[in-house]
Amino acid sequence: MNRKRIILFSVLLSLALGAILFFWLRGHGRGFNTSETSGDSLAIAQDTTAIDTAADMRIIREYYVKGNNGSVSSEDGWEQLNATHLTETAIDNILMTDGDYDATIRAQEVPHNFQKTLRVVPLKGGWYMVCFKTGGESGWERIPVRMVTDKDGRRKIGYITPIDLGQTASDTIFYHHVIHIPKQHKHAVTFIEDFYRSYLSTKLTIDLDAPAYQRYLIRHFVDKKYWAEVGRHLYLNNNLIDDLVFNATPKNGWKPQYEVYVNRKSGWYGIHSQTSGVDGDHYVKVEKRGNGFIIAKFSSAPPTKGADGDESYDRWTDQQPQFAGGEAALSEYLTEQVHYPKAELEMGISAKIDVVFMVEKDGSISNIEVAADATEGFEAEAFRLLGDMPEWTPAMWNDRLVRSFVYGTLFFKVYRNGSAEVEFIRRAVNIDDND
Repeated sequence: MNRKRIILFSVLLSLALGAILFFWLRGHGRGFNTSETSGDSLAIAQDTTAIDTAADMRIIREYYVKGNNGSVSSEDGWEQLNATHLTETAIDNILMTDGDYDATIRAQEVPHNFQKTLRVVPLKGGWYMVCFKTGGESGWERIPVRMVTDKDGRRKIGYITPIDLGQTASDTIFYHHVIHIPKQHKHAVTFIEDFYRSYLSTKLTIDLDAPAYQRYLIRHFVDKKYWAEVGRHLYLNNNLIDDLVFNATPKNGWKPQYEVYVNRKSGWYGIHSQTSGVDGDHYVKVEKRGNGFIIAKFSSAPPTKGADGDESYDRWTDQQPQFAGGEAALSEYLTEQVHYPKAELEMGISAKIDVVFMVEKDGSISNIEVAADATEGFEAEAFRLLGDMPEWTPAMWNDRLVRSFVYGTLFFKVYRNGSAEVEFIRRAVNIDDND
């Protein structure tokens, strides 16, 4: 073999060995910093780091054993156990979901033979399934748990799948990062929308910075009288916003379903849940402070009281409020009375406007609210039409008259011949929704 062939052969051999080494390193995750190129750096960094599955399983098992064998009884003991086994984000989320049951075991009491039947099964992507016998009809409880590396470098439980999501073990069910609120807002509506979006994201995430950012939101955008200091944590001193977390599901892209409404007369804004069975409705008063806005007041009651000073109202009633003649008669009335916005009429623009209003005990209409995304012309006409309506037949609950909301949509329609009509479609709210 001559010298040229030897040199050529050596070069080709070097290239081949280099290519083999390159792909081997790539397959083993070495030499690539994916966290610098991905918006989901937290989750990706967790997945590409070599996971000691056996160590993760020991941590999970230790937490469930110590937390349910009676050895931890004091508040300090629980704080220490949580701090060594859960991220601060996970602790906050568990405290929020804890109600009539322990969110970590989805039960009010520790099942019989819990420790004897406790199993921790590894899944994929840092997920594990905690299994134990319940003694109930199903036989076994299975709770997905997501492990992460905390800021102190220790592996901890970063997320426990809520009971309403069953055995879902996927990173698609939470935000990888909190959503930061923009610095500037042109008006109160965009401020409310951005604040709620950001605040709720801190409740639906594994982001290790979520608790700190939640405190930032409260200190900068909520009046101090609603703050509540609990140890080193800062919380809103109400659960009005947190209730909206429970209508977030993977079916709607894991985004809480609610809508912001404007109440012109009172200056308040209504926040209404869009999910059947979740009563997260409440009201906020927004004020201009300095160069921005803050939430100055929260209320679970509508801003306008009844004629007798009654603030209460019933969403689930035996008999819903009714317009004389029903919805067909209401749509006919609205069409006869409508002053279709001139500019929209000339351009042939139709619209769908969500509305909410209260039918008082005497049948009068109050607390009219129009979805904040309505254009100015349609918003003004919706307020006028609803405000001028004749009295309704009020709602009944346990054989007595009660105040009750009506939820629905006004459909403004314009036709080629220049005629226009308005149709009202009611959104049903059944008593079974509250079960």
